[in-house]
Amino acid sequence: MTPQNEVLLTNSGYSIGEGQIALAWFLFVVVATIGGAVAGAFAGAFIGGVLGGLGQPTQAMRIASALAGFFAGLPVSWLTFRWQVRRLLARASGTS
Repeated sequence: MTPQNEVLLTNSGYSIGEGQIALAWFLFVVVATIGGAVAGAFAGAFIGGVLGGLGQPTQAMRIASALAGFFAGLPVSWLTFRWQVRRLLARASGTS
């Protein structure tokens, strides 16, 4: 029996084992969460600082900072997702 974490050669090409999919998902979640949190914290702090300096109400700063943080985290999530998908596709095609 072949281990689940290896790329398996089938008649139609390569397939990816469950262990590789689980590892890709885990790396995606960890990197996207931490990277998105850091990017979101910087964006939220910047927007909050600017709005605070302009004398805006706390509620407006809270909403604007949350939105800025969310949108700053999206590219991190997308880049992490692309990284993992490309890594799995490279393994499946046998070019890794």
